[in-house]
Amino acid sequence: MNLSYAWAMPNKLTFEIKPIKDFIKSKGTAIDPFSNRRHKFAQIHNDIDTSKDVDYHMCALDFLKQFEDNSIDTLFYDPPYSLRQLKEVYSGIGISLNYDHTTKFFSGVKNEISRIIKPNGWVYSFGWDSVGMGSNRGFQKTDLLIVCHGGSHHDTIALKEMKL
Repeated sequence: MNLSYAWAMPNKLTFEIKPIKDFIKSKGTAIDPFSNRRHKFAQIHNDIDTSKDVDYHMCALDFLKQFEDNSIDTLFYDPPYSLRQLKEVYSGIGISLNYDHTTKFFSGVKNEISRIIKPNGWVYSFGWDSVGMGSNRGFQKTDLLIVCHGGSHHDTIALKEMKL
């Protein structure tokens, strides 16, 4: 696995962080189920918040279920990084969550991602950990980027995995 380290100012818009922009190489049909806004790396953007300027306003799990098996080349997995952030997003649109729901939800999202990504397709995961999709879902980690944002901010971890 290739490992890289960079420093950049934090930004709630992940794809505006320069080292992350440089890290991404999307190919073919690329989607983002947690977009927050349109970005140049994906052709199809989804966000559950109807105030966002994206193609779809669906729960990420429902959004992913609409795609056929092995139909997507690249996927950007950039959900809210913590349960607190997730609850803030959902509370802001009038949906309450509990821990059991979020655990099952993210497992279901990853299972759907595994189903729709083509063999040799890519998943880019962003967050505070490097768990990613995992070998149990048929993925191999190829690249890891750690972006340091300074002492009072969490690093952003960017992981690239290929479906075998």
